[in-house]
Amino acid sequence: MKSATLRLCLYFFVVVFCVVSAACKRDKTKKENATATAADPTPTIVLPETPVEVVKMWESNFDKNEYDPILPISAGENLKYVISLIETDKMAIEKGLPIEKPTPGQVPKIIQITCDTDGDKGECICLKEENGSRYNVKSVIVRENRQWKVLKSEVMD
Repeated sequence: MKSATLRLCLYFFVVVFCVVSAACKRDKTKKENATATAADPTPTIVLPETPVEVVKMWESNFDKNEYDPILPISAGENLKYVISLIETDKMAIEKGLPIEKPTPGQVPKIIQITCDTDGDKGECICLKEENGSRYNVKSVIVRENRQWKVLKSEVMD
């Protein structure tokens, strides 16, 4: 009887240990994915979910010449364009040339973004202000694998 109780207790502790160990590992993985580590200083980019958030992230990073964050929310010809900009920056770095990054005062301010969607396609108008003048940027968006992406972005006449 004693050995059966002992076996049952041992089995119980092994099961509890496995469950706790798996939960801790899963929590640690979430924390590692959410933050930068000393070995990899690049934090995981959290992708926006709504069309407005996607266009805001795309436009603000593009205006700051920060192309890596917008790569996963670019599609079609726009994706090819962003890849070419990233490659151009890498070539400049390899040659020891400076990469121009605008100062905060040089970056256009986003005033308003409105989007109209129909299924997995849509159009957004982003009102920007730069040096006291306002202008609109039209973005064509598509949803691929449940993620909105910018297919095309151009200043409107």
